[in-house]
Amino acid sequence: MKKYPSVLFSLIISISILFCAPFAAYALTISQFDESGSSDADAMSLPVAIDGTHYFDDFQRRAATTYKKASLTRTEMRSRGRLDISDAFRFDVQGNVQNFWTRNIAANQNEEIGATCARAGKNCYIYVANNVKVEDAYLDRLLTEFDNNIYANDTACFGSEWKPGIDNDNHVTLLLLDIKDGMEGSNAFVAGYFFAGDEYSKSQYPNSNEREMIYMDVVQGAINNEAGFKRFCGTIAHEFQHMIHWHNDAKETTWVNESMAQYASFVNGYGHPGQISAYFKAPDTSLTAWRKDRGLANYGAIYMFSYYLVHVVVDLASGGDRQKKLSFTRALVSNPAHGIDGVVSTLAAFGVTKPFNDIYLDWLTTNAVNNKKISKRFGYGDQMAQYLPVARRVHGSFPVNRMAGTLDAYGGLYIVCSVDPEYLKNANLGADVQIAGIQNGGYVLHMSLATGQSGGAQLKGRLLKVKFDGTYSGDDFIIGPDNNYAFAVPGFPSEYKTLIFTFGVVAPEQAAAAAPTYNYAYDFVPANTNLRYMVSAYNQLASDGAMSATNKQALMNDITGGILASIATNEGAEEFSKIVAGMNETQKPSCARLLGEIKKKAAFESVQSPNTQNENLLKAINVLETGTKK
Repeated sequence: MKKYPSVLFSLIISISILFCAPFAAYALTISQFDESGSSDADAMSLPVAIDGTHYFDDFQRRAATTYKKASLTRTEMRSRGRLDISDAFRFDVQGNVQNFWTRNIAANQNEEIGATCARAGKNCYIYVANNVKVEDAYLDRLLTEFDNNIYANDTACFGSEWKPGIDNDNHVTLLLLDIKDGMEGSNAFVAGYFFAGDEYSKSQYPNSNEREMIYMDVVQGAINNEAGFKRFCGTIAHEFQHMIHWHNDAKETTWVNESMAQYASFVNGYGHPGQISAYFKAPDTSLTAWRKDRGLANYGAIYMFSYYLVHVVVDLASGGDRQKKLSFTRALVSNPAHGIDGVVSTLAAFGVTKPFNDIYLDWLTTNAVNNKKISKRFGYGDQMAQYLPVARRVHGSFPVNRMAGTLDAYGGLYIVCSVDPEYLKNANLGADVQIAGIQNGGYVLHMSLATGQSGGAQLKGRLLKVKFDGTYSGDDFIIGPDNNYAFAVPGFPSEYKTLIFTFGVVAPEQAAAAAPTYNYAYDFVPANTNLRYMVSAYNQLASDGAMSATNKQALMNDITGGILASIATNEGAEEFSKIVAGMNETQKPSCARLLGEIKKKAAFESVQSPNTQNENLLKAINVLETGTKK
């Protein structure tokens, strides 16, 4: 996997400080084109490219409320020299000289520069700043690439930009320049941006260029080799989606807008973006909250989710219909609802009524296993067959006590418990993991999310169990509002060799964005640790239809014996009364089965004799008998 320069992270804070109102700052974000494991020397040596559009998201949303979106009048066009002496529209031609307002990111100010029109095509004008040079061969290729590939694919997938736009001209202007980002010597640079201020008249925003524009760096982002050219075009596709999204929904949340922009590079044939690696190194990163210290991972998360929505969720709902998938992304971009609400309502229009939080958990599960053989919902397919989270909690030695960490709302936590040396080694990035402390009778995962944090966040989880024959079965966690949950796996390690726990935190979207990070803690201990765990293990065992009959009966005997020994004590009898009293109607059949199993035990016979009666045991059995009655 690629290694990203540590200096980039030190720049996150400093660059963020530079951006102040009206331009809000976000974290630096990679826009590298390929993470496919290519050994191409040119690709590996490229500096880290950063998308600059999201720096201006707050301005864009405010402008959409404050300014009027309207094409220039003929009087305004005449004053700008866009009409000739006969009042006919004057299109740009090669050789035209024009001054443009640009953003000096390092100084946080607007600057005017001169540029010359180097190419004029059917869908774009290419201007080159007067202080930079681009080879003619690459200008020709760039014109062809935008006119014949990027424009066609982006508009098919996301919809149209504003046409004829503010300037009454259907051409998109690509300005190739040296973007002043203050990042010299860092091996990172702002590769390009779309700025919505250009879509309003100078009477509203004086530094507007009054045309549909994309700004592209050609100094750090040199296009004089194949790898650079491919990445450059991928960035243009990304920025052009922002332009389209602005026209269709200028107030969209950052994560949805950027997810579609990330996807744009892929649909144009430029591969998967490099931030996938950063995300899988930090999979606890929020999907929906744009963290300033997690720019790389944020972009990886939103790309993986957008890919999952289109190529798994919509693909399954549409039977693989390519046109319906294109219609979905266009509908999402144009949906006036924002964020999660926009995703949900767009999916509903395509026949997907599954709640967002369930889709989110399916996506997390896909990240955990990425295997369509388990379920069509849990694999990305051949395009992403090699991707799995790097950061996982991997355990082969038990019990596991007092593990803790942090998890973002709409992030992911992956816990692996296994007695399979090969799986443990793979999950631990090729390093051996010791297997020790194994007990029969089952284990319990106790998971808790810190209470008292704002936002109404709630744990959501799923367990995939791998049997010794390699087959899978699964369970979803029903987690209460106290976010304190114990899940028993009585078949580990006798029936199941590997357990893959996936946890997420769901919350209202605004709360998740305001305070995205929560503290969690977990233990993975033998079920015989306490009576409540043993009863939970028994109930889980009774409902496990995937376990072999032989293992199931042996485990029931072990667990029942442990329960019987525990309820013979004062403390155990009291605890057992509370457990049975808290059972609901659906648990009573399991309760009745437990009573039957206890009565088969030899130890039960001792309570029938007056000389050996155990009052605690009799009391507990009476509670159990009462609890089984309707």
